[in-house]
Formats: sequence, C-alpha cells, structure tokens
Amino acid sequence: AACVPYLVFSDDDDDDDDNHQFYRFVNEKPHPYLPKSIKDLAKYIESDDCHSIVILAGAGMSRSSGIPDFRSAGGMYDTLQPELFTATDEQRARMWLDPTAVFDKPLFLENPLPCLECKRPFILGIKQRKWRATVAHRFVELLHEKTGKLSRLYTQNIDGLEGQCKNLSKDLVVPVHGSLDRVAFLKKKKKGGMSF
Repeated sequence: AACVPYLVFSDDDDDDDDNHQFYRFVNEKPHPYLPKSIKDLAKYIESDDCHSIVILAGAGMSRSSGIPDFRSAGGMYDTLQPELFTATDEQRARMWLDPTAVFDKPLFLENPLPCLECKRPFILGIKQRKWRATVAHRFVELLHEKTGKLSRLYTQNIDGLEGQCKNLSKDLVVPVHGSLDRVAFLKKKKKGGMSF
C-alpha cells in the first residue's frame, strides 16, 4: 500500500502551529514527498507523482456559509426543543435524553413528524439558497477542473452545497450521511432528486 501525505487544516485556537497545518501518514512507509507548505502541496498536486486525490470533508467545509451545524455548542442538538414537536410524551422523552434520536430510523418509522419538523427550516433555507457554496467547495471544484485528479469527495454534510458547483460532477461526490438534494424511498427502494 502506498503512503499518501494528507494535509489537515484546523481552526483550533489552542494549537501551537501558526499555520494550523498537520501532516500525517496513512501507514508507516515513508512517502518520498512530504509537502512542507501550501506551495509545496500545490507543486505535488501538479506533478506526475500525484495521480489521484480523495477529499474527506465535514462540517468545517460548510460552516463559513452560516449553515447551522449539529454538534457544536449552540448547534442543532444543543438547542433542540422536543416539546415543540408533534410527538408523544415517550418520543419527546427519547429526544430529551438523546437529541440525535430526532433523526433515528426507528423514531422516523414510528412518527416522521419530529424529523421533518426539525429539518423544515433547513430544507427551506436550502431551497431559498439562503446558504452558498463556500471557498472550500469552490476549491474542490477548481481542483477537479484544473487537475482532473479528483477521484472522490466524501462529505459528511447533508446540505448539498457542493451541488452549487456546476463543474463538479455529482458522480464524484459521496454524501456519506445522505443529502437533502438526493432522496431514497425506504419502502419502494426508489431514488430521486429534489427539484427546487
């Protein structure tokens, strides 16, 4: 297995590294080229030594768009108000104990209303294009356009903001938690798009 350098950016203020850059290895075999700066990384990407790029993205990619996140202080799970949902007392108690229960499949199959009521402002915000693709989304699009080396973008985000990048093929994007711009029907096993 080849060892591939990857670069992680952090916006953690407690970090000692001024550039907030961390380098890690996929395995113990040293890679012949380990970039020391963004400029070195760009040279590596443009070189014949770099054949394929895979990006793993999380909430940080969409955060600067102003889109609400789930887990941070003040995020959706922290501010969830189960008493406002159309649910039984027992269902509300489950959501109070574990706010992630609002999106659990068993609760959804029992009563889809809490999940849908929780997602409604988010879905409407996406429909109204309240949030726009960020510089990070545009970077991935540009990386694909200019190098042709992007193999996959695995994203944990369900916002579908990468769909605003018209030059980024949907075939390259894998929304690991699903996406609000793609739907699948549980019982009929059909797939479809969300047209806004």
